[in-house]
Amino acid sequence: MPGIKQQRSDRINDLMEELEINGFIQSIKTPNSTFYKITEKGVEAYHKWIKSFLDFSRSVNKLDPNFD
Repeated sequence: MPGIKQQRSDRINDLMEELEINGFIQSIKTPNSTFYKITEKGVEAYHKWIKSFLDFSRSVNKLDPNFD
């Protein structure tokens, strides 16, 4: 989002944990990193409401709608 220069890592971790708990993503842990894979449930949610929210947010902020 424009105007947000930095996110606190604990907030991002909390969000990613909730997404995983609710079945939207799957974490893949390696010794140095954690990767996230979207699940079928996550894909369905994206097409159902997340994409609409992003389109709305981009239109409000006048951002490129082709950036998915």
